[in-house]
Amino acid sequence: MAAPDLERLLAALLEPDSAVIRRATAGLREAFADPQTPARLGLLLTAAPQPQVRQLAAVLLRRRLLGKWRGLEPDLRLRLPAMVAEALEQEPEHAVRVALAQLGALLLRRGGVGAWGPLGSWLQAAAGDPRPPRQEVRRDPPPPQKIN
Repeated sequence: MAAPDLERLLAALLEPDSAVIRRATAGLREAFADPQTPARLGLLLTAAPQPQVRQLAAVLLRRRLLGKWRGLEPDLRLRLPAMVAEALEQEPEHAVRVALAQLGALLLRRGGVGAWGPLGSWLQAAAGDPRPPRQEVRRDPPPPQKIN
């Protein structure tokens, strides 16, 4: 299944019609039988025009990697951290960024030192960025209290 077909399938999962969702779910089961589906989901992280499809692609990819990390192609394991860092860099939607951050955390945990290169660079750049959406949540210590 090509990436545009997978994108249509994910968009169908977001429809309010339960019959359409059932057909899309069956199609998704067939798509996950193909070993190229995780790579295609990775492409949808940046290429899909709908934010809901990008978010769903990130969630499905994360769920797939939870149980199938060792079965993933070694080339894709090396490319995924850079793909996620690129998607995080250009993503304007908060909900999609959260899903991408969760995927990135899984990659850092499962990928070991190799995943830290692109994702670690992105984290350091984001933490120092003056724009609030890219900054880490910082908790400054409370100011000292005066004792009377």
